[in-house]
Amino acid sequence: MRSRRHHLGAFTAGAVLALAADRVARTEPGGWERATQANLGAIAAVEVGFGLVDGRTLPVVAETAAGAATLVAAARLPARHRPLLLVAHAAWDALHHPRGITTRMPWWYPAMCAGFDLAYAAAVRRPPA
Repeated sequence: MRSRRHHLGAFTAGAVLALAADRVARTEPGGWERATQANLGAIAAVEVGFGLVDGRTLPVVAETAAGAATLVAAARLPARHRPLLLVAHAAWDALHHPRGITTRMPWWYPAMCAGFDLAYAAAVRRPPA
């Protein structure tokens, strides 16, 4: 079992990556919108991938449902509401622990992903002018 310090480090790494991704996305016109869409699509793909790699029925179903819900919500929500999906996904990440959702994945991934989601959601709350 990893310590809270290890998880905080993974969370911080995710936040730093998100801020860097946001900075790069804002260098080009329309880049912010495309980057946000790509991040939500990547979330869905990674969820399904972890479920399939795990191989047990419940994780496959749970992760596929989470990935599908992310894609459907991303397609239906206006851009200004998409940061809410990132916050919701950070909550989903927080449920991945030994007494919660037990999909097999690297120990650092849920914390890193939650850090990315929350920092990116905060960064993209205000689209570029």
